[in-house]
Amino acid sequence: MDINTSANSSNPRTFTPFGNKLLFFAKTDANGDEPWITDGTTAGTTLLKDIIPGTASSGIIDFYVHADKAYFGAYYGNSSSSAMYVTDGTTAGTSAIYSQQNVQYVPSNFFFFTDRIYFKWYDFLFQNSLFQYPLTGNTVYLTGMGGANALAYGGDYVELNNKMYMRIDLSSSYGQELYSLSLPQVSLSGDFISNPICGNENP
Repeated sequence: MDINTSANSSNPRTFTPFGNKLLFFAKTDANGDEPWITDGTTAGTTLLKDIIPGTASSGIIDFYVHADKAYFGAYYGNSSSSAMYVTDGTTAGTSAIYSQQNVQYVPSNFFFFTDRIYFKWYDFLFQNSLFQYPLTGNTVYLTGMGGANALAYGGDYVELNNKMYMRIDLSSSYGQELYSLSLPQVSLSGDFISNPICGNENP
């Protein structure tokens, strides 16, 4: 399908199965880089939502599917305000859950653990930090990491034996090391063990 009907490429990418359809990002001259959905047919391939109306792009990085919903981060209104979005695969069912203004990045690297979704986002106090979204609520929380220089490196999350493991730069004393969260995870701060699981160096 020729998504961008001009001579310019639509650069479709990040194909993510969602039920019997695919979510992906594509760019058109009219709408910029935005989320699309397809059932594999020309008629069933449509723009999911023009997050930033007009030709500007919403800066989406990835989709994360859990149960019957998909989650993603995007800029909205302009390139300095971003939000965590959820979609049921329809335009009407695509909306922002939580937003921040004057931020440099969009939420990304989503990971489901226990009853909530964790993801990386920019916070002015904690920089690139680990946030959490309880599926039973409608609020996004910052997971405490012990200091303004703590950095969450997305894409390195894994669950094993009721623990979530991740790569965190918690302090200059350790640099990037391995940390864990345990089940059940109920506290909104101080969730990280005080020292890395292994290593004690500052690469």
